[in-house]
Amino acid sequence: MSLSDTRILHKPSTDNLQAEEFHRFLNKNVPYFVSNNRLFVWISEKRCYECLPKAKAMVWMDSLIDPSYDGKIRSSALEETYKKLLRDSSHTKNLKSILNEGQYFLNLENGVLDLRTLCLLTGKEAEEKAAELCFTYCLEFSFIDAAEIESAPAFCRFLDTSLDGAKDNPKAVLLLEIIGVCLSSLKSVRKMFFLVGATKSGKSVMADFLQAMVWPDVAVTVFGINELSGRFNMQHLESSRLNICRELTAAKITGTDTIKKIVSEEPLFVEGKGKEGYVADIHTKLFTCANQMPLFGEMDSAGNKSLTDRMVVLRFNHTISEEQMDRHLLDKLLDERNIICSLAMKALNELIKRDYIFTLPEDSKKLIEAFVQENVSLQLFLEDWCVADSEGRVHKQELILRYHEYCQDNAIKPYTDKQVSAFIEGFYPNVTRIKFRMNGKYLWGWTGIRLKSVGFDEINFTEDKNNG
Repeated sequence: MSLSDTRILHKPSTDNLQAEEFHRFLNKNVPYFVSNNRLFVWISEKRCYECLPKAKAMVWMDSLIDPSYDGKIRSSALEETYKKLLRDSSHTKNLKSILNEGQYFLNLENGVLDLRTLCLLTGKEAEEKAAELCFTYCLEFSFIDAAEIESAPAFCRFLDTSLDGAKDNPKAVLLLEIIGVCLSSLKSVRKMFFLVGATKSGKSVMADFLQAMVWPDVAVTVFGINELSGRFNMQHLESSRLNICRELTAAKITGTDTIKKIVSEEPLFVEGKGKEGYVADIHTKLFTCANQMPLFGEMDSAGNKSLTDRMVVLRFNHTISEEQMDRHLLDKLLDERNIICSLAMKALNELIKRDYIFTLPEDSKKLIEAFVQENVSLQLFLEDWCVADSEGRVHKQELILRYHEYCQDNAIKPYTDKQVSAFIEGFYPNVTRIKFRMNGKYLWGWTGIRLKSVGFDEINFTEDKNNG
């Protein structure tokens, strides 16, 4: 059966629906595939497949049975058919390999767009490509190759009031790059996006706009950054294309390993309540609006630089007054979505050519530099005040005291004592944590490192090899 054929209804050969017979009918007449024990069914009008959980699949199967059999179909027969669909190896696909093949294409309202060439496939050619790549989404805009920013006056006004102008403005270019990546399926970007700055500056309008472009009920999640590592949250991210966080928590963000894995699109363990867990590939982009930069509560041997290297930040510096605020701005932007998103696709095309080197406005650069400086306070202290020395040693108490003085002198926030210990032992591979006597004190400390301003006490040196 062609993907575009009129729907055919099943007429059971007996009054009782037979699962085997119905399964053969679906095999022959309905395009579907199975991946990770999930059923995906073709939607002709959207030119893509939709993931159907069991309850929705039961309704869908019932709709494919001739109406004259209403009230005669046993739910047990539908359940057995559903199980047969999931077990059907002839329709099983590896979604990971499909995503790899399809990451440079986008399924849009008017066709399938190749991001590398901006070539738009339409009609039967688009339908065949969508089926081949097993698209599970359709973005809510049409690509216009001749799109010009002047054709989007509401978007131009937004750029003028929130981002210092539309013409030849690095901020406008970066915003289009962010929109393009967030709408895409690209796996090589490995960045998370932060709109940071003043309240009532237009950040949330961009979040609303992006959410409207992606199927909001199917492919958008709204977990806070601090909630991503929640035990049962990962199952929702598996079908998400975009996660939108509209406000950062004031508390320190934990679960940074999970955040890095999501951004890098590494496999993650997925667990549902009362269900057996499994490893899945998560392909959701992380988009966050915030009044300030995030505060990460965990630090690795790179001093959280491994997180800042994954961040793209766009600053919104202008609060829009009540008198200037346009309450209908989102509706106007949605009316211009074909122009805005087409410009975003063009910006994304250029970004791909630059190997994903994002446009960096000067104020974003300064904000990131200041943020990195604060996040590597311990690394800077160690570089300024400590020396790796096989004969060296320093008590933990003394090093931490000196570190706190350094932070106070430089107006930066120190890490906790526990984080200091973990960082040092990762930063210096030959450091050993032991208990020893130095300067009349028998305390825990490190050998293999010394403070630049402190000499050695070679006389009263004893070791306790126990870990503490």
